[in-house]
Amino acid sequence: MAPKYILECWSTNIKRRHTHIKSSEDEPLLELRSKRFNDLVFQSHNICEFASESEELTEILHRAFDNVMAEMQEY
Repeated sequence: MAPKYILECWSTNIKRRHTHIKSSEDEPLLELRSKRFNDLVFQSHNICEFASESEELTEILHRAFDNVMAEMQEY
């Protein structure tokens, strides 16, 4: 079957968001990653909620995200 007919959701190369859900079968390293992920989601949710109050705050946050992403990619 041609690749154009295979939906992205059926691909084995896709990153799935649900992998951050805690499970009793998680390995210790995955638990640490999940905790870091959950901490980041909580903090970013609060920041996004505040920034969404105005267009100016939203623009500031977008610039900050761009700067942080660039710095992490350099790392």
